[in-house]
Amino acid sequence: MEGLDCETRALAMHNVHLRRYGRVIVDDVNLEIGRGEKWILFGPNGIGKSSLISMMSTRAFPTSGDIDVLGRRLGKVDVFSYRHLIGLSSAELSRAFPPFEDPLDVVVTALSATTGRWKDTYTSDEYARARRLMEDFGIAYLAGKQFGRLSEGGADTHTDLSCAHGPIRTAHSRRADNRTRSRRARDHDSRVVVAA
Repeated sequence: MEGLDCETRALAMHNVHLRRYGRVIVDDVNLEIGRGEKWILFGPNGIGKSSLISMMSTRAFPTSGDIDVLGRRLGKVDVFSYRHLIGLSSAELSRAFPPFEDPLDVVVTALSATTGRWKDTYTSDEYARARRLMEDFGIAYLAGKQFGRLSEGGADTHTDLSCAHGPIRTAHSRRADNRTRSRRARDHDSRVVVAA
């Protein structure tokens, strides 16, 4: 597959296959996404969108084939060393947070690419960054509430929070773009934004 070099490529999938319980989920996917490009993955239920998104965001591994994310080969490098650079918004990610989690902690955990604060500690500066990001998304009023009690309905609250869970250092600059995509993609499985 001819394409972009690793300096200009955010994501590359070469001959990617995924099988679960003997069933083909993803078959021979080849894709390159350049740094700064924005893509939305959509289609009918059951065609492997969520599985592709999970692999693109380093949360799942292919059965065969190669995936390079931000110049790092999936399976060859500790994903936690760079997962914080990858923004992900999906209903599945929203379900990964403990229901009692404070939405402020949902956002601040983007710094360590975790879902839930658990035993992690963060500085007052890190919390200030998370609060500013929540303000940018128009959801600062959610701080102090319980994530599991927020509506998944018309207010797009979970979607906005999971958008905010992307790369905390750059997500505020994509606020309007993410909110527009949140509304358009609400009824679809997932999307991924790979930060440049």
